[in-house]
This record gives sequence, structure tokens and C-alpha cells, in this order.
Amino acid sequence: MNTTELYIILVNWNKPFLTLDCVESIKKSYFTNYKIVVVENGSTDNSEELLTENNDFHLIISSKNLGYTGGNNIAIKYCLEQKANYIFLLNNDTILLPDAIEILMNRAQKDYRIGIIQPKIFFYPETNKLWCGPTSFNKLLITSRLLGYGKFETDKYNKTQELPFSVGCATFIKTEVFNTIGLLDDDFFAVCEDVDFGIRAIQANYKIIYEPNSIIYHLESISSGGINNYIYVFLQTRSQILLIKKYAKNKFHLIFAISIYFLRSLYRALRLFISGNHKSCKSIFIVFRNYFTFNIKTLNR
Repeated sequence: MNTTELYIILVNWNKPFLTLDCVESIKKSYFTNYKIVVVENGSTDNSEELLTENNDFHLIISSKNLGYTGGNNIAIKYCLEQKANYIFLLNNDTILLPDAIEILMNRAQKDYRIGIIQPKIFFYPETNKLWCGPTSFNKLLITSRLLGYGKFETDKYNKTQELPFSVGCATFIKTEVFNTIGLLDDDFFAVCEDVDFGIRAIQANYKIIYEPNSIIYHLESISSGGINNYIYVFLQTRSQILLIKKYAKNKFHLIFAISIYFLRSLYRALRLFISGNHKSCKSIFIVFRNYFTFNIKTLNR
């Protein structure tokens, strides 16, 4: 019989020292009934060698990069086999405060309807700026936002509230949710899979809660080289189109939402071009070319 309450999943891709730093912060947690699962996700550096030497976690090795979704999914399957009660999906470029997990666990056990909980996430090392407070979702445009992004903390972001989704950077999930709605959608590979998972969870009548007393620090998108790196821009643009296709109510809704997103993407491409980031600018046009030629699921890896 399993006696471990919580399984914490980290996916590593070419950043073993970040993963090990995250593990060290987890080990300082007040809550101790957990096991860490690390997925070595097809890295091309010495990650496998360094992670194999560590005994603080269960290591799963993938021979190829399965993305955020695939990397997490193989670990989620393992955790479900171990009869985990809760699973914490956590970016490997995060640092936890010692009471972060304990607060999430206490919140989860207060209401059986709660399926997912998101902590308050700050930038690192700029720990006085928010990366994400609550989240929002526009059903008409089928787009999401991280509220408080880049802003200093105020009381506005200190209220426990229900969310439309929990960001994949740090999302605490009752395993019952996976048994009910399934795993992360592998079509997304990375980006927007968290929005999709949240939509499906709410459709299954689970509550998603923002818990501002649980604090986590995050180095934004460092695994893909930063928010304006061409890989991240490609994945973000591609996944947003997939999200729109999946949740548009009809053909007219699809055309409207895609058109608005295309115009916003043109503006972003122009800003990237002016800043000299021509490679990321090109990534946006590659995605839309793939979409208009019915090849949107193609990943140029």
C-alpha cells in the first residue's frame, strides 16, 4: 500500500544544475511526505550522467525530447501506478519557499471539489516582481493571461480565488483529476497545455484555486532560452493556434479568433524584427504558413 501523499515531477532538458537546485529547495520543505520524480527528457548535454549520480529522486530517462507534455505524461503515468494522492507538476527552473507545499496541501484538503491549485509565482532573481498571480481566460478570443505579470505585489493579488486554469510552471493536482479527464494533451508539446487541462478540468466540475500564500520563484522560460527565443516563440504561436482550433465553437468563431490572433502576431513579429530578433520573427511566419497549409502540428525540431 502506498504511503506517499505527494509526487513532485520535474522535467529536465539540458539544464541539470537548475534541476538539482530545484530539488535542493524541495528538500527544505516543511512538508515531508513526498517523492520527487525527475524526467531526463532527451538532453544533449551531460544531464543523464549528472542526474544518475543523485539519489534524491526517482529518475526516468527518455531517449528523445518529448516536450513539456510528453515528459510530464510519462512521469504522471508512473505516479498513478504508485497510487499517488496528489501530483505537483513543477518547472525545473523554480525555487520553493519551505512552506509552499504544506500550504498547497492544506488548501487541497479543505474542499473535496478542489482538483487543481496554483501558488503565487514571482520572478527570480527579481523576487519583488510577480510572474503570475491569478490567471484569466477570454472565451471569445480563446486566449489566456497571467495576471500581475511583471508587476510589483499588491493586495489585488493576495486573494484566494477560483481560476480558469493553473499555469504549468507550478500546478498542484489531485490524481483523481487525471483519472477523470486524462493526461496532458500531447498535441501541444509545450505551451497552452495548461490552459487546455484547466478547461477540461472545469468541464468535469473540478475547482481550480489560486493560493497566494504559497510562494514559488521562477526563471522565466529558461529551458527554451527565454520568452523571445525563437524556439519558445514558435511553440507559443503554434500552441495558441491549436488551442483556438480545439475550442472554437463553430467555423465563424474559429475564423474570428484566428484573425485576431494573426493580427496580434503580426504586431509581435514587427516588434521582434525592429529589435533585431529576426529568427523569432521568422518563427511566427513559419507557424502561420504551416497552419494555412494544414500542417500546424509539424514541429521543426
